Amino acid sequence: MAGRELQAIKAWRQEFCQPLTEDEGTGLQELSDAIDELWDEHVKMQARIRERTTDPMRVWGQPAPESERPPTTTDWKDRVLQQEMFSKDVRASSPYRRLKLAMDYWCALWFWPIEKADLLPSRGEFLLELSLILRGDVLEVSGPADEQMQLFPSTQPREEARHLIDAFGFVNVDKLCETYPRLALVREIAEDRQRFLHWELEFADLFGKRGGFDLMLGNPPWIKVQWNEADVLGDSDPSFVLRSLSATEAGNRREHTFQRRGNSTLYLEAHEAAS
Repeated sequence: MAGRELQAIKAWRQEFCQPLTEDEGTGLQELSDAIDELWDEHVKMQARIRERTTDPMRVWGQPAPESERPPTTTDWKDRVLQQEMFSKDVRASSPYRRLKLAMDYWCALWFWPIEKADLLPSRGEFLLELSLILRGDVLEVSGPADEQMQLFPSTQPREEARHLIDAFGFVNVDKLCETYPRLALVREIAEDRQRFLHWELEFADLFGKRGGFDLMLGNPPWIKVQWNEADVLGDSDPSFVLRSLSATEAGNRREHTFQRRGNSTLYLEAHEAAS
């Protein structure tokens, strides 16, 4: 199945993993510096947002809070987070949005749709698109729809917003994803399919101040994720689970199931997630 696409993915992997050239190494060092600068700024922004949206409360038996400002509304807190952190309806994307797209792009390469093998980036394309995301200064031509979007968050001091553009360039993540089909696919993989969680980004102020968490409690999935065709096709044809099918029988039943149910894409998606 999907023999042409799988051959293309194999060839892409061999090319993508070749030793770096000297110029590529220099370019990656520059991108790493840009990442560090954006992350440092994100740490400060997240700490400021957390302080502004955390209401001081008096608790009996505890020291009085340092701030005596009145509590703010939940609606205002949400607007601060959505506009300043997530850049919702804001053209100038925050350091968080830019870093998240770059990190999502890297993770998406492990879950790339087999049927979209032709969209896999060459290493040069990957580095160029990372540069667009991280370093900015991309020319943007606004259309009528963009006129409805504000340039800066309305909840953020204007001087602070202008400083971000002066220091880190202008990037509109939403516009990049509209312009580049590959980045649109990255966003789809990250937001609709896999929902990647980048701990160092989501809790950046804690990592910046304390290096992370003292203790984490969880319930990890102890079952090893592995490809099992019967688990995928068993709901459509119980024979895959109930009988020991030969390779020929399994192939015939698989094709029949795809023709009858039209679920070959779901089959490939399951393979992508398990492999």
